[in-house]
Amino acid sequence: MGDSFLQPITGLPLEDILREDVSDLYTENPLPGTFHGEVLHPVESLEALCGNLTPATFDVKCYPMPDALNPCEDVMGSHWLRGSVWVVVLLAVFGNVAVLVVLFSNRTDMSVPKFLICHLAFADLCMGLYLLLIASIDAHSMGEYFNFAFDWQYGSGCKVAGFLTVFASHLSIFTLTIVTLERWFAITHAIYLNKRIKLSAATYIMIAGWIYSIVM
Repeated sequence: MGDSFLQPITGLPLEDILREDVSDLYTENPLPGTFHGEVLHPVESLEALCGNLTPATFDVKCYPMPDALNPCEDVMGSHWLRGSVWVVVLLAVFGNVAVLVVLFSNRTDMSVPKFLICHLAFADLCMGLYLLLIASIDAHSMGEYFNFAFDWQYGSGCKVAGFLTVFASHLSIFTLTIVTLERWFAITHAIYLNKRIKLSAATYIMIAGWIYSIVM
């Protein structure tokens, strides 16, 4: 201790020592950046006092820089966006599940439009599940997403979410296109009752749509 640059504080109770400005009780620091030069505020504990004398902090630069796809603190940028996403999740999941239950409960009366609506509801349900994953990771990492970013982006959860959103988007667009064409064909040939897209033909078309959506 003979070579120490620190000087002992004597003659005061510990409670008074913890509230003293000790900046003039030690000599100039020979190692710049190692100790703070002064106590910035009255301290309430020995740990807080030591915190004012611990190694100085340095600016940390994160890569990549935070942006819309690589946030720092929250996946959702604001509270209103977080609340809106949860509302959409609830409506998308429960609404499309209800549609599927109603349509499949009466499969004996399955028509081509109902068949196509089933696929559209399933695609929208997948998009709702994707939003549920995003909303869940946001709730789990709220305020400290930077601690979970690497594990999330390189984990299975992010891969599943990515597959769901791409698959659901392609299947939804494909199904909407077929629904539009089917309605156009039915309207333009309204007086010809025998000219309708058969359920078997719609099945083959949607099988192709599923393969396309999965591959893409």
